[in-house]
Amino acid sequence: MTTDTEQIREWAEAHNAVPVRVRDSDDHGHSFAHRDELGETHEEYTWDEFNGQFEDEDLVFVYHEEEPAGEGLGFFEIVEREQAFDRADLGRDELEDSLRRGETVTTEIVETQVIEQEIVERDTIESEVVNTDLVE
Repeated sequence: MTTDTEQIREWAEAHNAVPVRVRDSDDHGHSFAHRDELGETHEEYTWDEFNGQFEDEDLVFVYHEEEPAGEGLGFFEIVEREQAFDRADLGRDELEDSLRRGETVTTEIVETQVIEQEIVERDTIESEVVNTDLVE
């Protein structure tokens, strides 16, 4: 995890990636993509624009050091600072201090996913009239 925009830029350039805005995104919309793979939903923007937005929106760059084989970008995310605090296995104060100093923080990412499921059971009850008596 890091908030150091120079380190983020070095990572992106090493992966031949450029900063983009993802249109109609459910979150902040900032990401990276290979320039030759930009689609209709991507809008490339400058590093100065990226740096300004990244800092203004208080974001954190999360990436894995171990890259998968191939030419891909590997695993990375741009998350809000609160989300980074919730997911890191470090204490909040320790993480905050390290990020403020522009340090890269190596940590385990803890994922918690809550799944709610409603189960409805239905039974059919069959009955049969065996005998009837008329009663006053």
